[in-house]
Amino acid sequence: QNIVSFDYRGEFYGKHEELMHGEDKLMMDYEAVQFGLALHYGLEMLKKFDIASLEDAMNSVKYRYAQLIGDSGLNDIFNRINRLINDPFFKSILTAEYYQEQRFRLNDKNRIIDLLIKAESDKWIVIDYKTSKERHEEYREQVKYYIYAITKITNLPCTGYICYLQSYGIEWDEVKI
Repeated sequence: QNIVSFDYRGEFYGKHEELMHGEDKLMMDYEAVQFGLALHYGLEMLKKFDIASLEDAMNSVKYRYAQLIGDSGLNDIFNRINRLINDPFFKSILTAEYYQEQRFRLNDKNRIIDLLIKAESDKWIVIDYKTSKERHEEYREQVKYYIYAITKITNLPCTGYICYLQSYGIEWDEVKI
C-alpha cells in the first residue's frame, strides 16, 4: 500500500463553530483560534469564579487542548482566568445569578453570550471575553447586538462589556447602545 501523509488542521471550533462564517474562518490564525477556544472552554468549565473551580477547569482544558497549545499556552490561560477571578471590577458586577455560554435566538440569528449576569438592580449585564483587540469595532457591534437582544427578550435594561483577557492584564470596554 502507498501511504500518503498530509497536514491536518482540525476545523471543529466547539460551541462557537456554527457562528463562524466563510472567509473569516479561513483567515483566522489557527494557533490563535485554538488558544481562544481553549480559554473560552476554561471559562465555560468553571463551576464558580474561584481558584478551586479554576484548578478543576484547567484539568479539562489540559485534557482537550494540551497537544494544541502546549504548556506555555496552558499557563497563560490559567494566569488570564486567575486575573479575571481576582479583578475588582469583575467581582463588583458578578452576582449570584449568572449564566455562562448563554444561547439565544432572535430574528433568525443564533448567538452565544459568554457571560450573562442578572444585576441586583433588575438589569442585565453582558460580558464578552476576547483575547485581542484586533477586531475591536466588530466586537463592539457584536456586544451591541447582544444588548439589544437581551433588552428585547427580557424587557429589562442591559449594559455590556468586552473583557479583554490579555497576557499582560485585563481591560474592560463598556458598550452601550
